[in-house]
Amino acid sequence: MGGGENRLSGRSTDARHIPIGANSARLPAPEVVTDNSTSMNNNQNNVDVDREMSLLAKNQLSYNFYIQQINHDLKMLRTGIDGRA
Repeated sequence: MGGGENRLSGRSTDARHIPIGANSARLPAPEVVTDNSTSMNNNQNNVDVDREMSLLAKNQLSYNFYIQQINHDLKMLRTGIDGRA
């Protein structure tokens, strides 16, 4: 770690693969993005806990709905395959 040569190299079969080893120079540089469109609180944090919790609840309700829908569709599929109610 740190001083030796890089002997590990990956073979890429698709342009969308993440390069490993000598080809890793193709990786884009990281970029820090700051959101200045929201207001800061007294603690220098611009995260609105109430908004985040409402988004979390919305996400959980959507997840539960989709899981129920998939389970219902699978149940109907099994019923159609088995031929009984």
